[in-house]
Amino acid sequence: MSAPDFNTLMEFEDFLEAAFETWLNSNEELNLLGTAAVDSTPGSEGAADQFQKARPRVECFVTVGAPVGNPPHFVLDVNGVRRENGWHATVELAVITAAEPKIHRAYRAGVRNVMASADDVLVGSNDYLPWHEVTQCFSAGSSRTLEPEKGTFLTHLTYDIIFAIQPSAWPGGLWNGTLSPPPSPGADAARGYPALPLIDAVTGQLVTLTIKDGVITIAE
Repeated sequence: MSAPDFNTLMEFEDFLEAAFETWLNSNEELNLLGTAAVDSTPGSEGAADQFQKARPRVECFVTVGAPVGNPPHFVLDVNGVRRENGWHATVELAVITAAEPKIHRAYRAGVRNVMASADDVLVGSNDYLPWHEVTQCFSAGSSRTLEPEKGTFLTHLTYDIIFAIQPSAWPGGLWNGTLSPPPSPGADAARGYPALPLIDAVTGQLVTLTIKDGVITIAE
């Protein structure tokens, strides 16, 4: 399924943050680990406030970094425009529970356990990421903020990921096939690119593509 337009496709942070939060916060077994026993009976003193403090949850913040590869990996869109495809990013998960050490430890460990399968669950077309995919995910440390006076414990779990745009997500499709490998170093400075193998999307035959001074040449 393709994205409606290129601008939508480039909203990386919004889609990745929503995907991680939806996936983690909808995990029933994980949520059970962080549930605190509080009096949330309607009308009880501080019921709403207590429920908010007790509710285990994960909030996600994504920072997109440099593209993958040197020079960056790329594809050609339907208009023949060179598009980067593959980026590093930092995912910071705010793991929040009630101010109960046992509950927080269990929930934090559960989040780490679930995150071990991130690059299996968040790859390819699915309910979480219809146009993007997480191809690698590695833990990169953590930090704690204990605020018992506010009724919450918080741990920041940091992950380094690599993500890309799914081939079928490009509006209008890719231009005549997919490129591999990326251009060689120094090609950008010369405004020319070495000949690249290209699979013709229609015939399936191997052809050669060259880009020089904005001119695209294909030869069998």
